[in-house]
Amino acid sequence: MEPFAKRKAAADAARDDTMGDLVGCLSAWPATEAAPEVVDVARHAPRTAAARALEAAERARAWGQGPPETVIAQRRQHSIQARAAAKAALVHQAIDERRVTLEGADGDTLHGVVAGIQSETALVLVPALGGTSDMAELCGIARRAAADGIASIRYDQRGTGQSSGSASLMEPDGEVRDCGVVVRWARAQLGASRVYVVGVSFGAAVAAAAAGRFDEVDGMVCISYPCDYLWFLTLPHAAGRWRGYASVPKPKLFVWGTRDQYAAKHAALKWYGTLAPPKDVVLFEGLDPKRGHVFHTVSLVAALSERVVAWVLKMA
Repeated sequence: MEPFAKRKAAADAARDDTMGDLVGCLSAWPATEAAPEVVDVARHAPRTAAARALEAAERARAWGQGPPETVIAQRRQHSIQARAAAKAALVHQAIDERRVTLEGADGDTLHGVVAGIQSETALVLVPALGGTSDMAELCGIARRAAADGIASIRYDQRGTGQSSGSASLMEPDGEVRDCGVVVRWARAQLGASRVYVVGVSFGAAVAAAAAGRFDEVDGMVCISYPCDYLWFLTLPHAAGRWRGYASVPKPKLFVWGTRDQYAAKHAALKWYGTLAPPKDVVLFEGLDPKRGHVFHTVSLVAALSERVVAWVLKMA
């Protein structure tokens, strides 16, 4: 195996935010596979004048110029408040929902939110590390799925939100077994004959592991699946052993931003190319490099949700 320093240098070298680098990745795409869909983020999340002014002020301040730090801090706070308002619009938009509690794999209480009614196809939505069932991405997907007649359950992982227990981060096998419990609950309580697990970030790794381990999972959607050296440093055991689960021959959709700090696009596409079909990939070109791991506006979540639900409907 190559020394870590060499692998890190190779990953850093792949971190090029230009479209040319992305085109280079696609030009080497195997001829037998469909090229990824590339979504232009600028169409869904145009940068406002206020955002551009904030970035310019921060750059000037870094060089000892521009407005005082207090002014920049005030502008930054306004930006944070705007993103919070966007998330609130997703979380609180009215859909048919009910709260449920389940017993996890190790006896913990898992709190979940069910959206929609019983359906042949159901989704199990898994939040990111430290995230809960009110993640904007999960709320948006649940709302869109319900509108298309697909029920879903999103839940707080053990040790987060309203769920009891504690996270087992260094070897998070418990989170995967909890996901299996929720999948079986969805089949029994939502009347689903097909269940797809959808996860964001760490939740994407849980989704892939659940698909690889449990026959009750029919497919996976992995949003911002971490596959960079930072991920290996954070959760080395899970990052190493879990990667094999993603190659299970079940339908799989991967969604990445091309400026994701936890998934350099060249490395992500190269790894994706090794996975067993059937598989699809969507790339969001130009996702904010500071938040390239998440979808942080209403319009971006809508674009993400549209593609995820359309893929599930196609597979079903």
